[in-house]
Amino acid sequence: MSLGPDQVTIYPFLKIPGVMTDPSMNSLDMFRIIESAWNVFKENGYRRASVWVFSKSHQIYDSAKDELVRDYFGLGPAAFSTYGSVQTVNPPIELYLQMIKTGKRLAFYSKLDEKTKIWRTFAHELYKLQLDPTVCSKLPLNMKMILQILRTTGYIKGYAVTDKGRYLVHEITKTVVETLPFPLSNPKRVENYNEYVENLKKINA
Repeated sequence: MSLGPDQVTIYPFLKIPGVMTDPSMNSLDMFRIIESAWNVFKENGYRRASVWVFSKSHQIYDSAKDELVRDYFGLGPAAFSTYGSVQTVNPPIELYLQMIKTGKRLAFYSKLDEKTKIWRTFAHELYKLQLDPTVCSKLPLNMKMILQILRTTGYIKGYAVTDKGRYLVHEITKTVVETLPFPLSNPKRVENYNEYVENLKKINA
């Protein structure tokens, strides 16, 4: 009988500017802890499904990977959603509960341009640690050049991220997640930020 979970996901501390808290360690130390965990997991039958996810099967749930590049509908406070070029983040729990009471939907939203969508697709491939040759063949020339540089410098071998490259992927993924349209960290990316402020004033009145 095994009590081990089918999947373990270890997220680093995702720094949101504007929140009055600081991580107790830097990003490199967080990465080293994740790598130490990987050494334990692989001895117990886990495979590495992505830079932060470890699994015993091929049926995994990974929000950091899928929600960034596919249409996805998130429920609940602070849940992330994407539809086409629009990405949204639900408000914090106070506003979310008020939204339910009034029947008015409020979410922070921003639109992705084509250049940003391409970069996110590339980051998505890196995050998996195993790049899809078909996806890579459709990347624009400048992205293919970056891929070649990563191969030349030893971060990628063929279509697989190397041990050396995992820290780079860790940092890229943190950056992508930390630039989502959260009002505290990126108010300029939230197109309806003023509406959020006005509703917050009503809640606190």
